[in-house]
Amino acid sequence: SPINKSIPPLKKPIDATSDFFNMKHLKFGLPKGFDEQSVCRAWDIASSDALTNNDFTAGAKIQRYDDYCIISDLVHGRFGGNTKRIIQQTAQKDTPNVHIIVETGVAAAGKLLYEEWCNQLKGFIVEQAKVSGGGSKVDRATPLQNAIEDGKVYIDIEDPVLRQVMIDELSTFPNGEHDDITDAIAHGYNYLFVNEDITKKTTAKMGVVFL
Repeated sequence: SPINKSIPPLKKPIDATSDFFNMKHLKFGLPKGFDEQSVCRAWDIASSDALTNNDFTAGAKIQRYDDYCIISDLVHGRFGGNTKRIIQQTAQKDTPNVHIIVETGVAAAGKLLYEEWCNQLKGFIVEQAKVSGGGSKVDRATPLQNAIEDGKVYIDIEDPVLRQVMIDELSTFPNGEHDDITDAIAHGYNYLFVNEDITKKTTAKMGVVFL
């Protein structure tokens, strides 16, 4: 049984609800016997630095314990020109043991953007988010959908506002106005649980730091 925390009743999301994720199977707190085996922070970064841009930047910290996925922290907001600084400060707070996953797109432009982030985050393990299935947001989130259905996903975020924003977005995906948090969680889940090349990297399991 999970280690439960006091969770307020879920509020009705402001957008049209969706049944993509079985929210009744989502759990809170930590699974019994929790012992972190691997951890990453996955980012869905707003495409523009303009403060008026409608996109949010989201960085979800994902921990793995056996087959359990724990969402333990969330950075979320419209940061505009401060986005780079926010990501750098979050990395320092997380420590280099937390792998950083960034979505950069594909082809040459994605490679250049990835290299830029590696330069901005020297001393940290930075990985590109892998495209799953057909590459759509729904394809990307399907492994997470299955994990939630199986009762393997926990939310362990103490801030009630951030927790509710996350719940609202998961509840409305893919029909909601925003999907940046869901994208970030899906990237982190796929990195720790799905991608075959990651399972071969013992450093991702053991938290070895490269400096």
